[in-house]
Amino acid sequence: MPVLDVTSGFSYPTLSAAISASTANDVLWLDIGSYVENFPDITHNLTIQVDPAVAQRGLATLSNPQPMPLNGWAVLNVPADQNVNLSVAGLNIFGANNDALGYANGAGI
Repeated sequence: MPVLDVTSGFSYPTLSAAISASTANDVLWLDIGSYVENFPDITHNLTIQVDPAVAQRGLATLSNPQPMPLNGWAVLNVPADQNVNLSVAGLNIFGANNDALGYANGAGI
């Protein structure tokens, strides 16, 4: 399922690729469906949402391929010291587990 960076007009094969290539204040549109990836840290202002043309049909589901996110915290990680505004819409984020640190679960964001 391609991901469209509405701001730049570029399309990417994965959400991770779109996040990595995006710049401050970009808007990423996803199709409904499942995105199972190790997402990169989000270090700039970004909007991630289901494409408004298909939003009435469902959600985009985000999860990691393994229970513990590689960043150790969340499916979508926004480092606290980056002063980032992240907007999301139409996303179902689940599955993060942080048992290695003694927590029953990790965070979605």
